[in-house]
Amino acid sequence: MTMFRTNIFLGLSWVAVLAGIVLLLGAVGKSQDPITINQQDDGYRGIWYMNQPWNDEYVYKYSGGLGTYCGKHRPFAIYSPEVNKTFFVYGGAAKHNDQALVHMVSYYDHTTRTVPRPTILLDKKTNDAHDNPVISVDDEGYVWVFSPSHGRSRPSYIHRSMKPYEIS
Repeated sequence: MTMFRTNIFLGLSWVAVLAGIVLLLGAVGKSQDPITINQQDDGYRGIWYMNQPWNDEYVYKYSGGLGTYCGKHRPFAIYSPEVNKTFFVYGGAAKHNDQALVHMVSYYDHTTRTVPRPTILLDKKTNDAHDNPVISVDDEGYVWVFSPSHGRSRPSYIHRSMKPYEIS
């Protein structure tokens, strides 16, 4: 997938996404070291997230497996009838560091009733599940993954597949 970087929070409405893309075009090429991994992983591991210290079992506002957090992030999955696949993303945990948020992308093939091993798209360089990705597929079949940021302390990213209906 191709990576674009922006320092704005895109929001998740189409108007905000389109405005973010317009602003993004001026930021292309200004990124620091790329964190795109774009490698197939050996399994599915969702991020385990909490927002409070571990010193009091009654303090937590929320915690647990939050690979598809938060409820305002959508869609996490999108069906493409042209290829009979549902493409999806989630906030994954890095294999060797379960506190590192990695953005994962895969699909369910309705014809074969299988899912391939997921692709690790990028290391978000945080453990904050508020940065979980969302997905879209355009009219030409390109898969778009939007990687938002919680606030302005980290950049947001947009990735687009190199080929239609591909996640590799």
